[in-house]
Formats: sequence, C-alpha cells, structure tokens
Amino acid sequence: MKIIVIGNPTIDNIYVNGRFTKRCVGGGIYYTIEAINEVYGQRYRTKLVSIISPYQYTWIYKLYRIGVEIKAYPDTRTNIFILKYKGGRRTIGLIEKSSPLIFSLTDSYDVAIINPVMGEILPQQLKIVKTRARLIAIDIQGFIRRSINTSIKYFKPPYLEELFRLSNIVHMNDDEAEYITGTRNIEHQVKRLVRLSPGTIFLVSSPTHVAMGTNSLYEYIEVPDIRYSDTTGAGDYLLTIFSIELYSSNDPMIALARAVKYTQKWLEKKNASSRPATP
Repeated sequence: MKIIVIGNPTIDNIYVNGRFTKRCVGGGIYYTIEAINEVYGQRYRTKLVSIISPYQYTWIYKLYRIGVEIKAYPDTRTNIFILKYKGGRRTIGLIEKSSPLIFSLTDSYDVAIINPVMGEILPQQLKIVKTRARLIAIDIQGFIRRSINTSIKYFKPPYLEELFRLSNIVHMNDDEAEYITGTRNIEHQVKRLVRLSPGTIFLVSSPTHVAMGTNSLYEYIEVPDIRYSDTTGAGDYLLTIFSIELYSSNDPMIALARAVKYTQKWLEKKNASSRPATP
C-alpha cells in the first residue's frame, strides 16, 4: 500500500487545567505519521508533502530514520498554537500562521490523508490529489478555520460541499459537526452530513463517542467512561487508522472497530503519566 500524507505541522503549546504542560511538534500530519508508524511500522510506503520551518527539522530527521519519504517546502514561518484543555473541552489560539501549501504530484497512491490546520490546502489542490489517489480522507478542521487576531473561528467556505464530494472519508469533531449542521444531536449531525454528500463516509468524534455514517449505515460507539487529560491528535489518529483499514478490508464496520481500538490504546499510553479526570 502506498500512502501520501499532506498538510503542515504545528508547534503546540499545551495547557491542562490552566497549567503549562509541554511545547511540541503537532498538527494533523504529525499524529497521522505517528499512527502509521505505531500500528503498521514500515509495512507501507509513506510519503509526506509539507511546508517545513526550522522548528521542525529535528522531527523531519526522525521521519527519515523510520523510512518516510518527504517532499518538503522550506519556510521561515510555521503554525504556532496555544491549546488549553479544561473539563474535557479544548480552546485554541493562533500565534503564527504558515504559508499555503502548493504542490504537484506525479506518482499514484492508494490512500491520501489530507490534514490541514489553518487553510493551507486549497480545493484545487484536492482536485490534483483526486487524480492520483484511490481513496481520499480529509479532516475538515483546517478547511473551516480562520483566525481573527489570535482567536480561531469557524466559517463555512463556499466550496464546503465540493470538499465533501471530492473525499471518500471526512472526519470532524463534534463542535465542527454542530457548526456545519446546526444540531447537537449526534445522529442528526451525521445524517445531515450524509445528505450533503451521499457517496462520502463521515466520522464525527469527541472524547466520549465516535459516530459513523454512510448512505446506508449509521453506527455509534461510546468511548469508555473516562476523560483523558490530553486528547490532542486523537481525531487525526482515528481518521488515519480508519482510512487504512477501510482500504484494506473494504468494510466500514471493521475499519471503525479497529480505529477506535487502536486510538484508545494510544490515548491510554499518551496519558499514562497523567492522572485522568473522570467526568
């Protein structure tokens, strides 16, 4: 299997319950690569297309060491975020924004995972990927965010439904789903999304649940009754495993069960040094 991962990394300053905990490389592509490496090792050929600043050079060197092929466009700027977790919820602030990611592709791929964080990938770039990949999975976060000063707000771009139709799989968190659909009911969220693009599989996740919908199927999985103090990257991890398993099995139910299982194991490991807070 040949996998291509497209998007820009971030520098994340993470606070939990008002206390600074760490500063690290992050962003959807970071957790996508981590998921591929942890679950599949070097079983599949993986390529990353990204803008890289000096902040991420050490991380890029680590990717080379585990066999990831990299097409990097150098830049002096990067996405720098402040992520604050409290009571199971997250707020995000933006300090610095990277340049748009403009790229071309010559090879073909089985799975493409498109994971922007702040609008660095444009719809016309997704059309390029469509001609080169058999299965396209996107995380909607970077397509519907815009910054106002340091605050990040959602907006509905005019090409939103086109993004859905170009994609085989679309992931979003529950806040993003509520914004797009106008309802807090999980089942209604998924079904309204499917009506916008019947040929697309939608995943909606939160720290307490994962819902999946297709034109003919709806499935809801409740996550075990525990709140992890740091859930950064969980949605990206889930999307990655789901996409690869769907391509392998051609069965959304099998792919969802495996994706939830591996994401839970990863969250337990990630939070092992922090005492989880129960609801």
